[in-house]
Amino acid sequence: MSTAKMWWDGAENFQGKISGEDPSGKEGFEGFLKIRRILEPHWDSNGSGRHPLRSKFYVASEPNYKWLSHFARKLERLEKVIGSDEPIARLGVPEEYSGAWAELDFALRLHLAGISCEFVPRTSEPTPDMWCEIKGEKVDIEVTSLAAPDVEMVSLWIMGEITGHLFQQRCLGGGLFGREPNQGEARQLLGLVVDAAKRAKLNHRKETVNVPGLLACHIVPDDMASAMPQEWLGHFEMSTRTRPPIEDKLRSKIDEKAMRQLSQSKTAVLVVHNRYSSQDEMVKLSNNRDVGIKIGTFPNLAGTILIQFFVSYDPFSPTFTSNGSTIFLEHNLLDGEAERCAVWSNPMGGNLRTFLDPLIECQKNLPVNLTQIT
Repeated sequence: MSTAKMWWDGAENFQGKISGEDPSGKEGFEGFLKIRRILEPHWDSNGSGRHPLRSKFYVASEPNYKWLSHFARKLERLEKVIGSDEPIARLGVPEEYSGAWAELDFALRLHLAGISCEFVPRTSEPTPDMWCEIKGEKVDIEVTSLAAPDVEMVSLWIMGEITGHLFQQRCLGGGLFGREPNQGEARQLLGLVVDAAKRAKLNHRKETVNVPGLLACHIVPDDMASAMPQEWLGHFEMSTRTRPPIEDKLRSKIDEKAMRQLSQSKTAVLVVHNRYSSQDEMVKLSNNRDVGIKIGTFPNLAGTILIQFFVSYDPFSPTFTSNGSTIFLEHNLLDGEAERCAVWSNPMGGNLRTFLDPLIECQKNLPVNLTQIT
């Protein structure tokens, strides 16, 4: 028996035993089985313990069952996208997961919006991740992140594990990471948070975890949300160790990708994931004209889309603002997830905006489009 099969058998045994205790348990377990069918053939068993999805497979809670069901439906939809087998296979490798899911997530947005898209096979030469068809023409799309892959993997892992365990303990939490922890530090922090969540639930009170320089967070039982500082309710924010201004990082990323993966494209769009900035930074960045100026120096680049996911336990009114060449939007998604998005169009682009507008509508309509999988 393979190590991967043993790992998945253990997760299935866990889910199968306790899934009947919650209203969505049966649906969540069925979702888990679909996820297993798709991901097990590509699973890196040596990395199971640090895989970002591990916390989702070993958590028993109503919100997590809904997440499992929805994630399974997302994967099933993505299987219909031409070329998706390669990025889906990369989901099984911890170091590849965040990059692969970022690509698949954007393809899913296009697919749900009725925009035809196709992944580009990887070669030894730089190529875009995918292309889509807009107004009868091919638009190349490159998806990337502002974080280094190894740093991002550990950061995603610790945030995912903490969120998963808080759900399992039926607690709410939020706070600050003083810097990106290494793997050993991340495991230590997780243990402290898990213990604090158990105390918060047992004693029905707010608990605080503080490791100077690394973590400061508050944890409360889910029926004590009012005792939690509202600015940290469900919100974790992380500081990077050497952090140039985010607009500088973004402009450098535009240079890098436009001159490599998108250099041969007739029309292209760059999608960038930003996981660590605050809401104020994202709003401020959306008003940064220098980013648009940088885009304007690449005549084939229709625009750049910056996406930031965050956790929101409570619904809020969507935001959509436009000052002509720059757009900012914010809205709830599924399963406690939400996102902020800034879009810059090419100020020298002429008719390039006609290719960007359908993608802006795709972003704006994402909450409605996601109802197709609920």
